[in-house]
Amino acid sequence: MDYLEGKEEELAAFLDRYPWDYVIGSIHHLGDWGFDHPDYRSQWESTDVGMAYREYFRLFSKAARSGLFEIMAHPDVIKVFGYRPAEAIDDLWEEAAAAMAAGRVAVEISTAGLRKPVGEIYPHPGFLRRCKDYNIPIVISSDAHYPEDVGKDFPRAVSLARQAGYDKICLFTARKRSLVPLSD
Repeated sequence: MDYLEGKEEELAAFLDRYPWDYVIGSIHHLGDWGFDHPDYRSQWESTDVGMAYREYFRLFSKAARSGLFEIMAHPDVIKVFGYRPAEAIDDLWEEAAAAMAAGRVAVEISTAGLRKPVGEIYPHPGFLRRCKDYNIPIVISSDAHYPEDVGKDFPRAVSLARQAGYDKICLFTARKRSLVPLSD
């Protein structure tokens, strides 16, 4: 479910109507710009990349603290087209990790980025290590939009998780999480 700032009550009312096992939160829009949609990719050329990243992580952190979600999806999807700010973004990763810890949400390791122009897993290894520093649990996902992508590249995601120090993943039932050993 996309997080929409200022619409938290409406989102909660919608989510409360159904018996979800988990709800994955995401950010796909900065204002009315669908920054990760191929049709709007050209807008990156006239955008202050650093400002876009700061706004993305502000919204991501707010979503993580909202209480609406169990998992935060593709936590640095803002990099999807390979645009990166000139300045270091460790502070943004720190803010997001602190927000996920405060909101008691898991972070998704998503292989979908391997199938996107950026060509890398979400999140960046440095960001994932920061999540581990905050003891944020993980889930592994392919964010598959096609059947052939279900479970695609999971061994790479498991390797990334292990490199960051993870040995457990989350499972959810009725919006309650449990941790199980991370297997190959």
